[in-house]
Amino acid sequence: MQALWQSSAWLLMLAQVRFLHHGRSGMASSSSGSISRFFGGSPLAVLLKLVLLSVIIGVLLSVLGLDAFSIVLNVKRMIRGLFENFSDALETLTRWFLLGAVIVFPVWLLLRLSKMGKSG
Repeated sequence: MQALWQSSAWLLMLAQVRFLHHGRSGMASSSSGSISRFFGGSPLAVLLKLVLLSVIIGVLLSVLGLDAFSIVLNVKRMIRGLFENFSDALETLTRWFLLGAVIVFPVWLLLRLSKMGKSG
């Protein structure tokens, strides 16, 4: 575990040095600048931060007894269940829409009419 933290600290220091280097020297080209804007900083620094964050989250999930394969399996089951129950979900969504629309649309119409009366 200590080796993991030491390597993470090394990666973070490398990312900071790389970021500081780019900050002083500026961007080499406009495409490099647009890439940095997309990533929100130096691509290498962002990648290293994402790697470090992934390791930390992985440790936390491992402590909780979760693993990547069970998460992927559960996501697959959820998506399959959504498609299998699509008609039920659509019917429920339609009922919720109609129930809300009975209130929302008349209130909206009254507010719009009252604004027109005040401005006219």
